Amino acid sequence: MAGEHDSPRDGQSAVQRQVEALQDEVSALRRRLAESPARVRELEERLRALQSEAQQLAIRNERLTRTLTEARDQIVSLKGEVDRLAQPPSGYATFL
Repeated sequence: MAGEHDSPRDGQSAVQRQVEALQDEVSALRRRLAESPARVRELEERLRALQSEAQQLAIRNERLTRTLTEARDQIVSLKGEVDRLAQPPSGYATFL
């Protein structure tokens, strides 16, 4: 019969397993809670490092932009000079 397999001992064993599982979960949560401040400090330090790196990259980017702008201006100036020098000589002259 079905009632014969459901002894009070089986019920107690199942409850005991649930209690142990819940105790393990509580222990894991307590461990995570204890580690939380250290993890927050680690993340804050990482954030500061990344912000510093981003600031340095922004400064470097500004320098590169300025250098590229200056180089482009020089190229445009040199192109104008090359165009001027490449023109054929004037077709007129003054005779005395």
